[in-house]
Amino acid sequence: MSKKLTKKFAFSDVFEDLDMRILDAMPDWVRVIDNLGDIVYANNSMIKDIGFNPIGLNCFPDKDGIIKDKIPSVVSNHHLDFADVLKEEREIDGRIFSIKSSPLYDKDKKLFGKVEVFRDITSEKRTKIDLINSNKKMFDDILFASKIQKRTLPCQGEYGGIKVNHRYISSEVLSGDTFDIIEYDEDNVIIYIADIVGHGVTASILTMFVKQTMRCITQGHTINPSYVLKQLTKRFGELDLDDSKYFTIFYGVYNRNTKEFVYANAGHNAIPIKYNDNGYDFVDGTGFPISYIFIDSVYKEEKIKLNTGDKILFYTDGITETKDYHGKEFGEERLLEMIKHNPEDILDKIIARVKKYGWGEQKDDIALLLVEVL
Repeated sequence: MSKKLTKKFAFSDVFEDLDMRILDAMPDWVRVIDNLGDIVYANNSMIKDIGFNPIGLNCFPDKDGIIKDKIPSVVSNHHLDFADVLKEEREIDGRIFSIKSSPLYDKDKKLFGKVEVFRDITSEKRTKIDLINSNKKMFDDILFASKIQKRTLPCQGEYGGIKVNHRYISSEVLSGDTFDIIEYDEDNVIIYIADIVGHGVTASILTMFVKQTMRCITQGHTINPSYVLKQLTKRFGELDLDDSKYFTIFYGVYNRNTKEFVYANAGHNAIPIKYNDNGYDFVDGTGFPISYIFIDSVYKEEKIKLNTGDKILFYTDGITETKDYHGKEFGEERLLEMIKHNPEDILDKIIARVKKYGWGEQKDDIALLLVEVL
C-alpha cells in the first residue's frame, strides 16, 4: 500500500548509534532520503563523484517531472511503497547504475524514509552488450556457414548409371553428417556417407575435412575402398586431435559396366540397406572408425552384384536412434517396415515418420542418401 508522507524526522535522532564510517568506506553511492524527499545523508563516494554535497536538497521531481540541482531522482518517486524493496537500472552522466531502494524505520518502527544504494554496473552492462553483439555476429557467421555446408552436398539426379536422391536435416544449425557422389571416370562412381561425432561447429568443420580429403585422395590412380580409407585414416591422424574426435564412414565404388558395388565400412553402424520389389538385404561390413587410436587399421573390402531397379539406402544413426517419450529407439525394424512397402517418396516418408516418433527436440543429425541402379 502506498501513501504520501508529510512528517519529517531528524536523521541524527533516528540513527544516532550508526557508525557512518562504514557507509563512507563503500565504493557504492549511498544516500538516505526522508519522507519528504530531502536528502539527509550521502556517503563520501556519492559526494565525490557528483562533485558537491547534496544533503538538504530535495530529490522528488516537480509536477513537470524535472529534478533540480542535477541530482538523481528518488526511485520510488512521490509514493513510497514500503512493503517492497524497489530496484531500478538508470543511466546517470554516461554511467549505468543498479539502484536498490529500501524503506527505513526508526527505533520505534515508525517510517522514516528510504535508503538508496547506487551500484555502478557500467562495465558489466557494456560487457554484456558486447557479448550479445559478439554472439549475434557469431550466430550470423554460423548461419552463413550452414548455407555453405548445405551447398556442398551433391546434386540430386543421375550419375554414371545410378540415380541419387537425398535428405539432410541437422539437429543444430551446423551438421556433423555428410555424404558425397563423385564420378571418378566413365565407368566408376564413388559413393560414401560419414557421421562425425558430435554436432555444431567442430563437427561441421570436420565434415569439410572429410569432403576435401576424399576428393583429394580419389584423384589418384586407385579408388579401392581399402586404400582410400587407409589414406583417410592416415591424413586424419596428421591432424593430431584427441581421442574424442573421430568419425565413421561407409565408402563404396559402383561400376556401371559390371554393376558391381565394392565397399568397405569404417565403423558406420547405420548399415546401408539394399532393396527391391522382392525384398531387402543389409550391405554388411565391419571396421573401426576413423580415429588416431585405430591409425593402423586395415579395412576389408566386400562386393555385391546389383541389378537394374535395385536401391541402396544409406543413412546415419540420427534415424534409428531417435527416441520416443519412453526412451525407446526408432530402430532398424521400423525402418525396414517402411522399406518393405517401397514407396516412391520413401525419403520424405521416413523423415515424417521419424519426426512423429521422436519426443522433444531432434537430438542428432539426420542424413538419407538413396541410390537407385538404372
